[in-house]
Parts: sequence; structure tokens; C-alpha cells
Amino acid sequence: VCWSLSGPMAANGYYMMRLAVLVWLPGLLWAALRLAQAPPGRRTLPGVALALAPGCSILPGFPPYTITAHTLLAGWMVFLLVRVGREDGRGAAWSLGWTFALAWLVGVLLGSIYLFPAAGFFPLTERYGSETLSRASGGALSWWGLTGFAAPDLFGHPFDRSIPVERPPLAAAVFRQTDWATGTPLLPSWNPLEYA
Repeated sequence: VCWSLSGPMAANGYYMMRLAVLVWLPGLLWAALRLAQAPPGRRTLPGVALALAPGCSILPGFPPYTITAHTLLAGWMVFLLVRVGREDGRGAAWSLGWTFALAWLVGVLLGSIYLFPAAGFFPLTERYGSETLSRASGGALSWWGLTGFAAPDLFGHPFDRSIPVERPPLAAAVFRQTDWATGTPLLPSWNPLEYA
């Protein structure tokens, strides 16, 4: 219930493909935890759960959230591996690590029934089939754009993409975002958190 009412779920409720990936995030983390808690001879059922959860999180087809969910899962797995290594020894951690990797790989293979057709269809869509370095740098996350949430008037407003002329934000004077191909300065992105 808490996860259902949280910020990412509430903010993205009207995007079905985003929401469909996010609903699997607790299942991903829970399956990894159950697999880490299971004794070595009884890891089949938690392993199947850990294989199904990544596969089901890939099938909705929204890569930014899928990548984020799987990155969070990888961090959680590393945390669990370190904990198991401290409690049960290095051998137990290696065994669990291979089980994690195998279960996740099976999950990605289950999701590949979406990934392979999507990869073939992507060049035919309205999006740019071949992304240039200049175009990619224009949409890059400005790490300092997060400061607009902490001090909106000093650093600029995070939901306003225009640059305030009367009071230029301090971040624009201190930090620079440049074109990765040519090195020319780019206008700062005041809304770097669309997928937050």
C-alpha cells in the first residue's frame, strides 16, 4: 500500500507502460531477498520467482524504468551478497552470486520475446534511428539541475525550462553543460527529472 501511494507510482499513474514496470519493483527486491535467505538446497522456488520478476518487468516495454529497476535490483543483490559473505563466508556468497546471475539471465531471456522485436522495430519509429553525440548531449542529465529543488530561487526553478533573465541562477554561472562532440556550451536543462 505504501509503495502504491508513493511519489513515483502516483506521479506516473497515467503512464500505463511506466506503471507496469514499477509494479514489479517490490517483487524484484522481495524475490532476491527470499533467494538470499533460502538454504542452498532449497533455492529453486525463490530462483524461479527471481527469474519471473525481471522477465515480467521487461515485458511492459518502457526501457528507462526497466533499466532503473534492474540497476536497483543489482545494487540490492550486491548488498545481499556482502551480507551473506560476512555471515556465511566467501564460498556461500559466490554460490549465491552465481544463482542470482543465472536467475536474472533467465528473466532477461523471458523478456527477450519483447526485446528482439522491439530492437527490430525501433529504427522504423518516429524516434531518431541513429543518435548523434550532439543530440545525446543535449538531453543529458545536468547533475546540478537537482539543486533547483533544494533552493528554487537561487538555482532556478526545476519545472521551468526557460532561463530567468532578471535573476540568472547561480548554477548557470558556475556549472557548464557542453556539447559532447564540439565542446560548445549548451543551455542548461531546468527539468532533468522527467523519469523521477
